[in-house]
Amino acid sequence: MKEKFPSLFINLNTKEIKKRFDSFTLDQKISFYTRFKNFQNTIDLMKNKPHLDLSSRLFLSKLLYRQGKEKEGEKLILDILDENPHDYRILNAIGDLYLRELFRVKKALVYFQESLEMNENQPEIADLVKNLERKAR
Repeated sequence: MKEKFPSLFINLNTKEIKKRFDSFTLDQKISFYTRFKNFQNTIDLMKNKPHLDLSSRLFLSKLLYRQGKEKEGEKLILDILDENPHDYRILNAIGDLYLRELFRVKKALVYFQESLEMNENQPEIADLVKNLERKAR
């Protein structure tokens, strides 16, 4: 590319850019790679984090799905469920991931239905399930 567009690279100091990037925190690097859709580098960095909270683990699962690594993404979700088997909020978060991020309505519906079985006092989720069931017919 440098050969085709030399004028674009005249004032470009790649050593300085690399030095600056190397000074980024892990989270800044993850944001950078995610912003520019370099999901594999994002995945690699996230896997090296010492601790991932629920939100980060669901985000990692989404990235794995988008990279075509569905089994790995699904395993991460199942691990989350194994650690929190009776938390309806986590089922809702997983349902939301499948519905809004991965566009898998049937899978999302399963998680939302399970959540309602654990806690019926969720009018928003009950309405969502009704709407999804109606659309799935």
